[in-house]
Amino acid sequence: MLSLQDWSRILTEARELGVERLDISGGEPTLYKYLTNLIQIGREYGWHVGVNTNGSLIDQAYAESLLRAGVNTICVSLYSPHPAVHDAMRRSRNLWHKATNAIRILRAMERRFPDFRVVTQTILCRENHESFADLLELHYRLGSHSLGIAYLEGDFDRQYLLNEDEIRHFRKYVIPKVLEFTDKLSSGSRKHARRILHEMFSEDILTISEWASGHYRPRHKNLPPCRRPMEFAIVLANGDVHPCNMVEYTHRPVMGNVFAQSLTEVWNSEKWNTFRVDLFDGCTSCPINLYMGISL
Repeated sequence: MLSLQDWSRILTEARELGVERLDISGGEPTLYKYLTNLIQIGREYGWHVGVNTNGSLIDQAYAESLLRAGVNTICVSLYSPHPAVHDAMRRSRNLWHKATNAIRILRAMERRFPDFRVVTQTILCRENHESFADLLELHYRLGSHSLGIAYLEGDFDRQYLLNEDEIRHFRKYVIPKVLEFTDKLSSGSRKHARRILHEMFSEDILTISEWASGHYRPRHKNLPPCRRPMEFAIVLANGDVHPCNMVEYTHRPVMGNVFAQSLTEVWNSEKWNTFRVDLFDGCTSCPINLYMGISL
C-alpha cells in the first residue's frame, strides 16, 4: 500500500501535471491515519481539497482536525430519510445516525471556518426512489449547501436499478412531490433544481428501456467525447491508476501502477492516450455525465 511518502511524491507530480483539485475518497478515507497530512499537502499546493465520507468517524474533535488542516469541502453520503433503509444500503448498522450527526457537526463549524462547506450526496435507486422527496427535505434541514444526485452505477445484474414501471411511477408521482419541496429554495436555486428534476429519467435523454437497463451512454446516440479521462485520474491505495469512475466497477482497463511507473509516465502513456480516443465497452453503463447537483 502507498505510504505517506509515496502519496507526497504522487501529489507533487500531480501539481507538475497541472492538477487543480484533490478529492480524497475510498473506501472510507477517514480510516486513513494520515488524512490530515494529505489535506495539508493539497492546500499547500493551492488546490481545492474535498473529502468524501460516510460520516461514521466524524465527531467534534475529528472534524476540527480536518478543518484545521484546511479541507474545503466534506461530502457526506446520505441515501434515505429512513435509518433502516440507509443502513441496509450501506451494509452498516447505525450509520444513518452517524451520518446525520456528522452533517450537523460540520454545519455548525462553518461559522468558525468560513472557507469550509459541508455538502452531501445520494444515489437514486429502487430502495429510495419512493421517498426521494423526503430525502431532499432531510438534506435541506440538516444544512447541506448542495446535494449531488447520481444514477446507480455498477449494478450490472440490475438488482437495484428502477424497472420501467418504477421509472414511470417516479416521473408521474414522485417528481411532483419533489417539485413542491423546491418552493423552499431561493429563486435561483429553485429554477435550477426544477430543471434538473424535470430531466430525471427523461425520455428526451434516454428511452425508458435504456434507463431501466442502466445504459446511460448508448453508442447509437453519437454523444460528444467523454472528457473524464482527459481531466481526471483515480489513484488507488495499491498504486493502480484508473482513467475514469467506471473502471472502479469493471476493474479494467487499469492504466498503470505508480509502484512501477511515475504518475507522469502513466498519464502520458500510449495506453491512456488510446483510451481517451477509443474509450471502452464499460462506457455505456456510466452515468457520470448525467450527474446532477442541486444547491440547497
